[in-house]
Amino acid sequence: MGGDIPANHLLTYLEKSIKSADSIDIIVSFLMESGVRLLLPALKNALDRGAAIRLLTGNYLGITQPSALTLLKYELETESVSISIKKRTVPFTQIWRGLLRSACSQGKIFAEGSGYQADC
Repeated sequence: MGGDIPANHLLTYLEKSIKSADSIDIIVSFLMESGVRLLLPALKNALDRGAAIRLLTGNYLGITQPSALTLLKYELETESVSISIKKRTVPFTQIWRGLLRSACSQGKIFAEGSGYQADC
């Protein structure tokens, strides 16, 4: 999947899933400003309709861009939406495995019929 057909881009599936979700958990190894900019409209819409959003990222090798974190905070934080950036010492893989296990048990990886699935 993917390639040059926009309907097959991962972004298309993410936007479709975000659009119908009442809670959103995003787990990524790092954040880049370009990726945050692509997802911002969908995340803003989700917050506007009352969806809960949690984002977990790491900073292995310093790849996460501070500008990506700043952009999220500037664009999404309001009086009713709090964004906190915390340093944790728990290994990222341990957190990821726990969250994936929880998401798999609830069938919440991607929207049904999205074409993406996780091996749970």
